[in-house]
Amino acid sequence: MPDQRPPVPPRRPGRPVDPVLGYGPAAEVARRLRTVRAAAGDPSYQKMATRVRSNATTMSQTDRGDRLPLLVNLVNYLVACDADTATVEAWRRDHPEYERRAAAFRPDLTDVHSRCDLYGALADLLRDAGVTAAELSRRKVHAEQHGAPDALPVPVPGDAALSADPRTTPPTDHGLLWSVYLAGGTGPDVRHWAQCLERLGPPETPEPGPAPGPHAMPPEPPAVVPAPAAAPQRRGPRWRTARVAVAAGLLVLLLTGVAYAAGAVAERAGDRAAHPSPGRSGDGGVPTSSPPVNATGGAPAVAELDAIIEATARTDVPTGNWAHVDFALTVYGPAPDYRRVVNEVTEQLDWSMGAQGRRVVHGTDVAPSPETLPPGPPRGAAGPPSADPDELRRVLELRRRPGGASVLILGVADLCDSYPLTAAQRVAVLRMLRAAPDLAYQGKATVDELRAPGKAFSADGPDGTREVLVLDPATGRLLEHQSLSGGPGGSFVQTRRVVYLRSYWDDLPD
Repeated sequence: MPDQRPPVPPRRPGRPVDPVLGYGPAAEVARRLRTVRAAAGDPSYQKMATRVRSNATTMSQTDRGDRLPLLVNLVNYLVACDADTATVEAWRRDHPEYERRAAAFRPDLTDVHSRCDLYGALADLLRDAGVTAAELSRRKVHAEQHGAPDALPVPVPGDAALSADPRTTPPTDHGLLWSVYLAGGTGPDVRHWAQCLERLGPPETPEPGPAPGPHAMPPEPPAVVPAPAAAPQRRGPRWRTARVAVAAGLLVLLLTGVAYAAGAVAERAGDRAAHPSPGRSGDGGVPTSSPPVNATGGAPAVAELDAIIEATARTDVPTGNWAHVDFALTVYGPAPDYRRVVNEVTEQLDWSMGAQGRRVVHGTDVAPSPETLPPGPPRGAAGPPSADPDELRRVLELRRRPGGASVLILGVADLCDSYPLTAAQRVAVLRMLRAAPDLAYQGKATVDELRAPGKAFSADGPDGTREVLVLDPATGRLLEHQSLSGGPGGSFVQTRRVVYLRSYWDDLPD
């Protein structure tokens, strides 16, 4: 009987994805994530990054398998693949166990002072991973056929170089590193063990020679011949000339260093003027190195938020059947190249509860790509937004993770990516932020793209980051969201910036 199954559609064109290498928890997570991505229709990393305001590099590194991804990147990956709340929560529960298993492949080897100790640590690793000699051999054959990370020495060792019981049969250095990888380690784990081998040095190999007799005397140490004392030298005019030359050279170096430092300060000041945070306006932007105001006794965030809440409550926000949200995302390079724009993306979103919607993405490296959406909000959207501050916080923390005001700012930005907020919902957002004790008021800011004044609020995350919101003081609408990371000298530099170009309801599809 002929095969009646429909033909498999061809894979979308583009750069082929590298296969996942490895046998441990990092590789297991990567393979599971790729299954989720395939079930979502195999979206491009660029499209996934746009959905969660990230970048394509982070998305591709999350399912590469060369290291265990951070929980925040893992959640962003799942949300970008339209995973539901139950799936995200299941991954959250599993992540600590993956972290525990991954940490076992990079134990503390500072107390290892001999190869005997190192072989014992390897034996404990193989025992805890449940890897037998037969499994090591099977994985070695698999690695020969499919490849291995660059951190491993070549070629693939033979079975004699490996050992499932290093205490009784020590492996070679070559085999030891491969044993770590075949047991489930990653490239960084292999380098961790290789550094310990370098510290211990090569194994001692005694030179062959005749065995000493029972009455052999120990060899006499070689005689130490003292070196002749150097004759004193007179310091004549040439010596004084040399000292003057050295002093002049040091003075030139000192003046050069002062000039270099002054130039660096001027360049930093010029960069802050050209690349303020938030906004691009040199006189209205918040300096990237400004500390939280209310943390040092400045103007409290509560008073500013109360004024915005009062103004927002009097705002008449139109409603309708169609939601329209446009935003522009800019991703900057990592420090010290943080002034370079890595990617610029603009997304136009139109959706309705009773009709098919549309999403159009324009990017630096992406041609306009319209996408038809089913009725209702986009899959993976944070929400629906509640007018109750406590319920709103619960929903946003469920999507991200429980935390302080920085997590709430990220949640508000997620919400505004898909929903135009009504006046009541904006008030709920403001009251939720008002209740966060670690929220700081950073002052006035100007969003140049909108030619609109705003007020900036920020919160520092536990990992040395800072999240910033710029709000319209008259309507409470979110104008801009920025993510910053730690820079030189304790300052903060932008990593990404989102400007919300439009966000409203009406009865027209476009």
